[in-house]
Amino acid sequence: MPTKNPGKLRFIDGIVTYWHYLCHSSETHYVSLMSFLGVSIYMNISSWLRVQLGALSTWGNRNFNSIFTGAIVAILMMVIMVIQDMRYTSREIANLRDQSELIRISEELMEDLTAVEEFADFQSDIAHKQREEIERRDLYIMQANEAIRQLSARLSYAQQMLDTLKEYLKKLGEWPPKVAPPQPQQPVDPDSLAGRSEA
Repeated sequence: MPTKNPGKLRFIDGIVTYWHYLCHSSETHYVSLMSFLGVSIYMNISSWLRVQLGALSTWGNRNFNSIFTGAIVAILMMVIMVIQDMRYTSREIANLRDQSELIRISEELMEDLTAVEEFADFQSDIAHKQREEIERRDLYIMQANEAIRQLSARLSYAQQMLDTLKEYLKKLGEWPPKVAPPQPQQPVDPDSLAGRSEA
């Protein structure tokens, strides 16, 4: 009956033989035992790996078409995924460019809005100053009108007084008054002024 794992049986036979040798030997060498165990384990693992690789190679030869087809499909799927990722990345880059352009436009609009607000504040200050100046001028005009009204009232009162005095003089027969007109002043001689200053 064939064994399934001849390497394992050889390993067990080797250990049994060496144990029999140690039991009948007069001297026990611990280092030799460790070296033997290490070599035996290495040989057992190597034999097991050869068997597994052989089975894998046999399975690969039997299923080569399926493996090749799966590899081609996997490569195609990877290519499709890479293309999709590239398209998505390009769309994201375009969106980022659009967003950066919108941000730049919004910043320019904010600067323009700030300039408009500053100009509006300047116009408001000018209008406020003009309103204050108009109110000040209106006050001056009101004061001037009041002064003119008062002066007109005084002139009217003086005119009434003169009319009353004229009527009174008419009753007395002294109107028009017999008063000599004022004599015109003589021009001043500069030489006479110079002589006075010398004296």
